[in-house]
Amino acid sequence: ELRRTFFLLASLGVLHAVRRHFAATGTPLPVVLVLEEAGALGLVSPFVLLALQELRKAGLAVHVLTQSTRDFGDPGVFEAVLANTPVQVWHQ
Repeated sequence: ELRRTFFLLASLGVLHAVRRHFAATGTPLPVVLVLEEAGALGLVSPFVLLALQELRKAGLAVHVLTQSTRDFGDPGVFEAVLANTPVQVWHQ
């Protein structure tokens, strides 16, 4: 739980930096945020879902990596991730 909290605090800083840069300059700030084991560690917070919806034009690319779709627990969270990602890649 402590690792998740630290990650969320750090990612919020990144999200706010991208948002502030885009608001100030009108140009995208190319940033890649990688969420490895996103489902199992509960890294897809409401802030991340909002970023997936709003910050693509601001230069943010979020890579959501997970071992299984079942790791997300709540099917609504997984469906929200799928609905807001322009590219999905599946490996078996």
